[in-house]
Amino acid sequence: PAEVPTPSQCFNMQTLCLLGKPWGEAIPLAIVMSKTRKDWNFVKGQIDYVELGNGWIMFRFSNLHDINLVWNGRPWHVSGLNLVLRRWEPLFDPFSATIQRIDQWIKITRLPLELWE
Repeated sequence: PAEVPTPSQCFNMQTLCLLGKPWGEAIPLAIVMSKTRKDWNFVKGQIDYVELGNGWIMFRFSNLHDINLVWNGRPWHVSGLNLVLRRWEPLFDPFSATIQRIDQWIKITRLPLELWE
């Protein structure tokens, strides 16, 4: 039987875990790990990677500072694909989860100041 997590374990997961999936096609975990370790080289603590199925990965951070840096630095990419990140959700099911939103940044050069808002 599955072990029911304690309230403190749930709190730690909610505050220290992100769920992620490369959007577009399946990417091997080893490639995701290599790319994120390179891109997230500012992280001071440990990151644990857990394959959840259907391309979803749980990123478990060892401290709040690191998870916030990664979360606020979006968007991230792996093998040219957007790495969709979302906050950990209780009872997350990787086989029924859908991607509702994708973060993107665009660069518009020479945009007049009047249009900046």
